[in-house]
Amino acid sequence: MPTAGRLFPWADAQWGIRPVTPAAGVFAAAAKLMERPCGNPPCQVANFMYGSGWDVLLRHVDDAGEPWIADPVHEWTSREMGYTPMSLIGQVAESSRHGYIVPSAARAPGMPAAYLNDAPRTTAQITFVAGDHNNMFRWQGQRRARDFFDQAAEPGQADFVLLPGFGHLDTFWGRQAPELVFPVILDGLEWEPGDPPPSGRPGRRTDGGDWPPRRGRWRGR
Repeated sequence: MPTAGRLFPWADAQWGIRPVTPAAGVFAAAAKLMERPCGNPPCQVANFMYGSGWDVLLRHVDDAGEPWIADPVHEWTSREMGYTPMSLIGQVAESSRHGYIVPSAARAPGMPAAYLNDAPRTTAQITFVAGDHNNMFRWQGQRRARDFFDQAAEPGQADFVLLPGFGHLDTFWGRQAPELVFPVILDGLEWEPGDPPPSGRPGRRTDGGDWPPRRGRWRGR
């Protein structure tokens, strides 16, 4: 991040196909070397942009090595991944050092200096969801957000559902997302005060194991 931030103020997954400068070409070449050889250069660059190890942005295969995303969907993603400012990556890094989301250094007028100083200013019913293989944003953080709402506002305003087997963007793009994820999202959208929470449906989980392993070229599949 310190090196890349000095070379350019943003990165673009499309550099995997069309690098706009020599530096962008070097960045894309490094991504193709380090990331899973999936045959989709924008996918490789996008995963490289957001963290260390393979499949930070989306899972390609399940624990048995079977395809986790259908080939046509994987091909389609090459046109959907693009620009990300380095300021965003920097803010995520700063939030990681604090252990919670912090505002951007260039805050808009009226934005608080810290998001945890006050109770949430909403009465909306919120359902936090996260894959237990998410190596970008850990599922434990989503559950902590649910706990923050319960402690700072009224219990029953927020809920959390763990999505076994899912990572980050494959939450929406994975082969089994229509069967395993979309019903959870629909229940969250339809959840009204006083109704049973989405996590109360049979078979749904709110707890999992340890953090998923980081895999890579020198760390297994």
